[in-house]
Amino acid sequence: MTIRQFRRLSRARRRQIIDSIEDPLTQRVLRCAFLGPGKRSWVQVALIIGGDNTPNTVCQIAHRGLNSVTFARENHDTIEP
Repeated sequence: MTIRQFRRLSRARRRQIIDSIEDPLTQRVLRCAFLGPGKRSWVQVALIIGGDNTPNTVCQIAHRGLNSVTFARENHDTIEP
């Protein structure tokens, strides 16, 4: 699933997908980027996450986490981990 596809989902569905991801760092990055107040830049996400994570690093973590989720095109409410 792409970032664009993920952003188009409802907030409840995004939360459900994030909760299904096993890696806690990936969950934290996705929550910070997509469930926080408003739209955050990768720079802001990296600063919030801390731990010497760069904007590029947190962006890659988010992409890898979402790549493990498949997006069923015929039914936009169906997401399979």
